Amino acid sequence: KTLQIWSEHTASDGRVYYYNKVTKQSSWQKPDELKTPEEKKLAVAKLWREYKTPEGRPYYYNIETKETTWICPKDFDPAVVTKVKSGVESKGSDTSKTELQSGGESELEKAMLATLKSLEQPNEQTGNVKEADAEDAEEEKDLRQKQSDKFRDLLRDKYSEGKISSTSSWEQAMRYIQHDPRFRILNKVSEKKQLFNAWKVQRQKEERDEKRLAIKKAKEDLEEWLQNNPKVRPTMRYSKAEILFADEPIWKAVHEGERKEIFADALEFIDKREKENAKAVRRRNVQALADILEGMEEITYRTTWAQAQRLLIENPSFANDSTLQNMDKEDALIVFEEHIRTAEKHYLKEKDMEERRRRRQERKIREAFQAYLVELHKRGELTSISLWSELYPVISADSRFDNMLKQSGSTPLDLFKFYVEDLKSQFGQDRRVIKEILKDLNVTVEVGTTFDQLCKWVSSDERGKTVDPGNMKLCYNSLVEKAEAKEKEQEREEARKRRRYETAFRNILRTLVPPVEPNSQWEVIRPKIENEEAFIAVETEQLREKFFNDYLQNLAEACGHHHGSSKKKKKDKKKRRKEEKDSETEGEARPKKKKKHHKSDISDDERGAERKRRKKKKRLHSKSCSRSQSVNGSNESELSEGELERRRKILLNKLDISGELFTLTYGALVAELLRDLESPLAVNRQLDKMGYNIGLRLADDLLAKNSQIQRCTDMHQVADVLAKVALRSYLASTAFLGVTAQVSNWNARNDEFSLVLESNPLAEFVEVPPELAQDLRYSQILCGTIRGALEMMHMEVQTFIVQEHSQSVEIRVKFIRILEESVPPGDD
Repeated sequence: KTLQIWSEHTASDGRVYYYNKVTKQSSWQKPDELKTPEEKKLAVAKLWREYKTPEGRPYYYNIETKETTWICPKDFDPAVVTKVKSGVESKGSDTSKTELQSGGESELEKAMLATLKSLEQPNEQTGNVKEADAEDAEEEKDLRQKQSDKFRDLLRDKYSEGKISSTSSWEQAMRYIQHDPRFRILNKVSEKKQLFNAWKVQRQKEERDEKRLAIKKAKEDLEEWLQNNPKVRPTMRYSKAEILFADEPIWKAVHEGERKEIFADALEFIDKREKENAKAVRRRNVQALADILEGMEEITYRTTWAQAQRLLIENPSFANDSTLQNMDKEDALIVFEEHIRTAEKHYLKEKDMEERRRRRQERKIREAFQAYLVELHKRGELTSISLWSELYPVISADSRFDNMLKQSGSTPLDLFKFYVEDLKSQFGQDRRVIKEILKDLNVTVEVGTTFDQLCKWVSSDERGKTVDPGNMKLCYNSLVEKAEAKEKEQEREEARKRRRYETAFRNILRTLVPPVEPNSQWEVIRPKIENEEAFIAVETEQLREKFFNDYLQNLAEACGHHHGSSKKKKKDKKKRRKEEKDSETEGEARPKKKKKHHKSDISDDERGAERKRRKKKKRLHSKSCSRSQSVNGSNESELSEGELERRRKILLNKLDISGELFTLTYGALVAELLRDLESPLAVNRQLDKMGYNIGLRLADDLLAKNSQIQRCTDMHQVADVLAKVALRSYLASTAFLGVTAQVSNWNARNDEFSLVLESNPLAEFVEVPPELAQDLRYSQILCGTIRGALEMMHMEVQTFIVQEHSQSVEIRVKFIRILEESVPPGDD
């Protein structure tokens, strides 16, 4: 396996190298895996050497790693090591070794061997002689040293006496030193002369050093003298100093050139020293004044600088400190300002802490009062429909109410209103819980259901314990109103069905042959029509006889009509038309019939002109009708304009009075419109009108409450304001908190977008009959609100419902044009 990893190759120059297939590396050296045992031993022998301790124990030394070990390395062979060492030593000298080993020795070699032996075995006697000579030489050396020292002392003494100098010659010195006994200590003149010359050289060197030191000391003394001289100022000129100090020895001791440099250095030193002294004095004064101000309690953050100066003069610490009184005014003012700032910070910090303590105490009092309201709610005394005037005697008797009166901020009435509003905001959730409980119990609130019965149903479930009693009362009223509306609708449906049956029954009687006469008998007519579908559709025999008798009465009246006066005929007809108008509540008056002219009274030209006038008037009338239908949305089944305006005002007043009331009555309003108009499209138009008027009234209120709204520059900004501000404010005013709108589906021109309400706020309050669900848009009031509000902002838009579900509703808004603001007549 190892041989498979390594492979041997030959380079272009003939050198052999090895390649590792695993690591992808090449090597000129042969790997250990490919070496033979002899090669391994030879490699180990080149690295390791064997040595022995004095005790004879062998140890091994690596010449490359410098490692020493007692353990014999692997593949180590002493014979191979000896062979390697002998091969290295014999390199280049194999022939000479062979001759030496042959035993032939020359005479020179013999002499060298003898010499080495004599060195290895010295004579003991010779050694003793050498030791004695060494001792004598040492004594002689000490003696000569003492003699030389005595002669040098002689020269120094004569120098001190002034007899000789470092410049004296040997002959001059001989005159003064030859009579001294120390002169004869040395026998040789050469030795004396040599010592004299050496002394001269040394003495000259010492004199130069002494002179240099003297000059240096003179400079230092002058510099120190100038630095400490009170007459020297940093601004003094050298010429003035030259005149002032000309007679001073210390001044004259230094050369003029060096003196100028020393004078300049001294001035610089004095200037620096004075500045440092001034800084030290300033720091001392600043600290002293700060300490004095800190200890004066009468100085507060409101104290002025003039007041502080008067107070400082009266302070003993300041008055007795002459240095402090000479303090720079600007520095003193800076220290005072810093002290005032620090005092102000301390004051503000204490004030802030006091304010926090006060707010904390007020918060605890408010929380205690809120806890009291929670207690009242748990006892059932406080509900979402409770009034302050009713609970005031109970609340005012508690001490927590008195504590609220002693502090600023929110009043007890404010907290009471906030708590009641929170309870009202739970109405939607409580309503869903009540509906779920009633659904699980499989019971329905009817017209005759009492509130106690509803409370019993709700309280029987665990979920009903969280329902607020006030919200339960509101939900009860809403459910009863729905039940009443449903019952009325059933009654109206029965009346309509009865009218249809009566009409069909009359048609049967009208088509009988021979016709029915005013004096016909029911027993005679009944067999003729008893198999008719209209006869069978009438449920009771009593009702059939009633329809028959009414038909006979109409026949009798019709017969009397032909014989009566035309004045009575017109009066009855006018009365009947008025009754029909009141019953049908039509928005437009019926067109009057034109009196017909006899053909013989009118010529052909006049007849043609009359026909043209009729056609033209008919076209104008048709256009007017279509325009009236598109603008006012009125048809044969709609209400009168006055009635619609009255209902819109009622709706707006409800919206102004209470958003909660609006949400509770909106379902009843839609149901009433369905009963009166009998057309889903007409209901949609009326809801759009109502929303339009609401938008006109809410636009100004929206801008007044949201002053941060700026003028929009494009439709994207308009969409953001509608989704984030306008709709949220409108829905919040109608008790739909938490409902949000998203903007999406922009067209390519960025003038049309969709507003998607994530949850339909009106779904809970409107129950749409299944047969009308496809055409009725009960959220159309939102479209009208958006259109009216934007028109108040001088923008004409088109709004319509794209899709409407109980979970969401999508409103499409399309920009039409900018409306120009016109000035009313008479206004400037």
